Amino acid sequence: MKELLEKLAEKRGQINSSKEYLDGLKVEKQILEKQVIETMRTQELKSARYENMTATINERKTLKVTDEKEVVTYLKEKGLTDYISERTNDLFSVFKKEAEKQETEVPGMELSRKEYLSIRTKKEKDEVQN
Repeated sequence: MKELLEKLAEKRGQINSSKEYLDGLKVEKQILEKQVIETMRTQELKSARYENMTATINERKTLKVTDEKEVVTYLKEKGLTDYISERTNDLFSVFKKEAEKQETEVPGMELSRKEYLSIRTKKEKDEVQN
């Protein structure tokens, strides 16, 4: 059992190191992308081709709801009630947490359970205490 736990802790450490390295690469990638976009805009380019690469600036438009009540009113006024539905609100999460603790049966909901293993290495314990 000890050997299995040691191997598991070692693999977990390797994964965490890899995640940190990958996160660093992602940050560098984002910085470079911003620099390329700024350069292309400065040069008034929508696309650029260099040897075996083509860079193109695309735009993704996303409509974001800032006031749901206003949107619902608008949809009702336009007769678009098919796009409106009744649903739980933000306070539902409080009820849900309490129902999970009490294991309350709620029609339309299912309590799922997932076992997981928690392991702390001596190094992690020392880091938490410092």
